[in-house]
Amino acid sequence: WKAKGQPPDVRRVRDPRILHDRLKQAVFWARLTTAALPSFLFLLLLSWWLRPWVPETHLRRVAVVAYGLGTLIFTYSVQLMSHQLATSLMFSAFILVNVVARRGASVWLLPVAGFLGASALACDYQLIFAAVPLAVYSLWVIRPLWRIVLPLVGAAGPVTVLLWYHYAAFGSGFWTGYEFF
Repeated sequence: WKAKGQPPDVRRVRDPRILHDRLKQAVFWARLTTAALPSFLFLLLLSWWLRPWVPETHLRRVAVVAYGLGTLIFTYSVQLMSHQLATSLMFSAFILVNVVARRGASVWLLPVAGFLGASALACDYQLIFAAVPLAVYSLWVIRPLWRIVLPLVGAAGPVTVLLWYHYAAFGSGFWTGYEFF
C-alpha cells in the first residue's frame, strides 16, 4: 500500500459481512474435507468390502445408501466433524485388517490400517472402546504374528502428534483435557 500512496481500507477488512462470508466459506470447506468427503469415501469402501456377502450390485447399493442416509452418518457427516470422521477412520482400519487377514490382500495395508485407527483415536478419544477390540481382533487374525508390528508402525505418527499436542496443551503427553473439568 505504500507504493500506491494509499492506506489500506481497514473498514473493508473488519466489515462484519465480509468476516461472516469468510467464516461461512471456512466452515463449508472444513465440513467438506473433514466430514462429508471422508464419509463418502468410507461408503465407497464399505460397498467394496460388502461384495462377497452381497454380490448383487443393486442390493449392495441400497444397503449402503440406507446406511448413509438412514442413520446418523448423514447428519454427523454434514454437521459434526470429529464423530463421523473418527468412525469412518476406525471402521476403515477394521476393513483393511479384515481384508489382509481374510482375503489375502497385501500386508502393506496394515500400516495404513494402523494409521487410520490411530487417527480415529486422535479425533475422538471415545473410540478407545473400538480400538481395543480392533487390536484384539488384529492379534487374533494377523499371521504370522510378527506382522502385528506393521499396524504399530503406521500408528506411530498420529500417536506421536497426539502426545505432542497433549504435552503442549496440558503439560504432559498423558494428560487430557478431561482432567481439567
